[in-house]
Amino acid sequence: MNDDMLLDDFERPLADLCTDDTLRAIEAGASADALWQAIDGLGFTDVLYPTRSG
Repeated sequence: MNDDMLLDDFERPLADLCTDDTLRAIEAGASADALWQAIDGLGFTDVLYPTRSG
C-alpha cells in the first residue's frame, strides 16, 4: 500500500462525515456529539490517546 492509498482511506471517510453543512452547524452552536461518535465508530479516535492511557 502506498502513502496515497493510506491517505485516501483516511481522508475519504472524514470528508464524508465533515461536510460543510455539518461543520457550519457545529460552528453555529449545534452539538458535535453525533460527529464525534461517527468518527469514533471509524476508529480514528483510537490514535488520539496513547495505549498506556487506556
